[in-house]
Amino acid sequence: MSDFLLCPATAKPQMSHPQALVPACQECLSIAKKHYFEDIWHCRDQIKRTLRQKYAKHLAIGENWTQEELADSGFDDNIFGGFKKSAWQMFEIARDRVNAQGWPVVIDGIDYPPPLSMAFSFNGVEYSHISEAISEQTQRHALDESFLISLVDIVGKPRFAYAIRLAKLYRGVSLQQKKQLIDELQSDFQS
Repeated sequence: MSDFLLCPATAKPQMSHPQALVPACQECLSIAKKHYFEDIWHCRDQIKRTLRQKYAKHLAIGENWTQEELADSGFDDNIFGGFKKSAWQMFEIARDRVNAQGWPVVIDGIDYPPPLSMAFSFNGVEYSHISEAISEQTQRHALDESFLISLVDIVGKPRFAYAIRLAKLYRGVSLQQKKQLIDELQSDFQS
């Protein structure tokens, strides 16, 4: 059952779109009521961010397993049999929920396009910006965020998974060792 969210909650003189009643499920409505947002796109991003946090364990299934690996896992006993049976479906539901695009915003026949997107996708999950992906991955894997940022700056967004693997390998090592790796990578990637 859908309820409606007044978006934004308070009309202001200079808004990116007029106020609108937007259908929302109970889960999204409860998230939206806890946050301040100035337009529907900011609301959408906040809901997605909250859903990614809430479903982090489900989303991690797709990061750690493929559907084929789960099928061939040998988890057939009572303890892991349920995981084998439902894990991939749990991942897909969480992924699709977080990645839902919504509909175009058209009010009184006027199309209100979203602001320019800085969207970033990693392991099938959409983030509003790469900084959000970096923050989430550092929390999930207990990584040094400034180190991961430096790695991504050097290797680039297309090699984000590689930067995470390096950050995991260098978890818990000295700052000097991290700096040495960064220096080596800079010389490798500049040539």
